[in-house]
Amino acid sequence: MPGKVYGFEDCRVIAAKDPGAAIIIMNNDLQVIELTQHVSTYTAAIRVGHGPRSAVLISAYFKYNMHTHAFTDKLRAILECVSETIIGADTNGHSPRWYSADLNQRGRIVEDLIDDYNLSIINSPGHMDTYARRGMGSSNIDVTLSTRGMAGNIMGWLVSDVTDSDHRLLSYALDITISRTQESKRFDVGRADWDRFSQELARSILTVQTTAGLNAHASTLIGAITTAAKKAIPTRTGRRWNIKRQPWWTETLTSMRKRLNLAKRQGLMLHDRQAYNRLRNHYLQEIRSSKMTAWRNMSDDINVHTWGKPFKYAKNGPRVIGVTCSLSGADGTLTRTVDETIAVLLDTFVPADPDQVVSHIQLLIYNNNITPSFSIFSPVTVGRFFRFNS
Repeated sequence: MPGKVYGFEDCRVIAAKDPGAAIIIMNNDLQVIELTQHVSTYTAAIRVGHGPRSAVLISAYFKYNMHTHAFTDKLRAILECVSETIIGADTNGHSPRWYSADLNQRGRIVEDLIDDYNLSIINSPGHMDTYARRGMGSSNIDVTLSTRGMAGNIMGWLVSDVTDSDHRLLSYALDITISRTQESKRFDVGRADWDRFSQELARSILTVQTTAGLNAHASTLIGAITTAAKKAIPTRTGRRWNIKRQPWWTETLTSMRKRLNLAKRQGLMLHDRQAYNRLRNHYLQEIRSSKMTAWRNMSDDINVHTWGKPFKYAKNGPRVIGVTCSLSGADGTLTRTVDETIAVLLDTFVPADPDQVVSHIQLLIYNNNITPSFSIFSPVTVGRFFRFNS
């Protein structure tokens, strides 16, 4: 399946078909847009955050049997049109600049990219090597790069040996957050009382200021809509940052995973590889067995609940969590933010009405001598307005 990364089905995933690189978003509170023009088999790119508090994140894999220029040219094309960028790349290149013991041709090509765009190398000394494979040694070939303006926002770069991969986990903290005093909530429009909303809007619309300037006009109109919505539309808490446990997961698997991780921390993989492989293979076999048992139980459920989960799965297919992506506007340029994407969607699917058909919400505004001008709102505001008016 295009863009699917097994084990992260409940997360938003940015990846091409049969990807060599991917970005997985586990925090559902993050505002993310997929930069589709920069997503390819070996590269994934997103913009995370909003407005000035945003960054472009790039995941890249420099495949060992392809020329390094093929990948650095792709990164050059991205760096030419975006700023505030962080790159995480498996370069398969060596250079003392990211604390490899030697310098090879691949490393020289990556160094040229770094120098040409004045990139900062986030890798720091004093950590274990980023790559280690029994019989092949270890080295630093995984590199974290950033544009100069972003380097100061990256903290706590760390290499951890917490997975079964020969590439170790690289982690860091990125400060682009905006402080929030309370948990985000959304209007549950499916349970809205639209008659009451219309009544409340007719009252609150009187507070809209039309003579104090565009900003005051916009903010007071938004406030009027929000006030009416709070009185007529229930709210629900936004989805928390969590990864749901897979339906086939069992307590036995939890215990086996703990034992495997303990053995890895104690160095069993390095000192007795065969014993470690037996332990790991037993764990993987239990996963396959648990998945098969869950599948059989779901299949048997058809005889009891004909229209249950198996029917829904056969009808709708697997659930895919999408990511807002960049779109091409009327002038051919690609959107770079969520706001720009929403603006293109609204211009395409909710164009200006040539017949000037007046909706019941507009009548409430016009009857109170208020002339709305949606051009002064952000696309997100307009999108919310139309959702209320649906």
